[in-house]
Amino acid sequence: MQDIESIECIRTYEGHENKVFCVKKFPDNKIISGHENGEINIWDFETGECTKIIDEDNNFIKNILLLSGNRFATNAYSSKIKIFDMNTFNCINSLNVTGFPISAIDQLSNDKLVCCSLDSIFEISIIKIWDLNHDDLNQQFNGLKQIKLNHELIYDLKVISENEIAFTSNMNIKIFNIETRKCLKILQGHSSETLSIIQISREKIASSDRNGEIKIWNLNNCECLKTFKNEEGGCSLTKLSHNSIVSFSFSRISRVIKIWDIETGSCLKTLEGHSDTINSIDIF
Repeated sequence: MQDIESIECIRTYEGHENKVFCVKKFPDNKIISGHENGEINIWDFETGECTKIIDEDNNFIKNILLLSGNRFATNAYSSKIKIFDMNTFNCINSLNVTGFPISAIDQLSNDKLVCCSLDSIFEISIIKIWDLNHDDLNQQFNGLKQIKLNHELIYDLKVISENEIAFTSNMNIKIFNIETRKCLKILQGHSSETLSIIQISREKIASSDRNGEIKIWNLNNCECLKTFKNEEGGCSLTKLSHNSIVSFSFSRISRVIKIWDIETGSCLKTLEGHSDTINSIDIF
């Protein structure tokens, strides 16, 4: 854990037996991490002690998502999403989504879950909506809604309003209404496959592509407000504030985190000190 202001390492959580692929800060001073072997570790934020290990899957945990109602969701690099009780850490539901690996998950404001599964060989992406209040989620085998998109490579997806999602689509970003199943807007301008998106405000999102290009967009008129480049290549993005974002590269040789000013496109700080590839970050 690093302090963004001082760039100093505050604490190291030791004891992982496998690579960590995702990490999330939760309420009650808990940190939850997902691992290469499918284990989920629960850590005490203050002491750095591992207080519980959940062994629920044999595929590496790709995402951890905080849900309403004291729940959280995980998805492994498979076709399965699991819902956990945050108090007992018991698995309370499991969703068998499709035969394709799940690339992204997010929660809608009306207690529904949206996920995307991706077949990169045949270039098919399937978006599904699930009602989290349903007693048996697998009775909704196809979800409340299922949207199949041919010739689309969706690596990331974010909910941006009650009925709208933004997702990476080949070299573009698409804004989609999940109720009408219609594409509302297409943000064009990237020179390679788009990999990551984040919402900065109601009017702005940021996106990155495989070449390391980062773009800031105005959602109202689809205008690209700023373009700058992460020299380490394709990167994942996280919001820091209304005028700054954080990136880390997908490259195996890059072990730094960068903080960017979205108005100027300048790199404000570089956080170093990791001994291996960075797979996930969380801001708190």
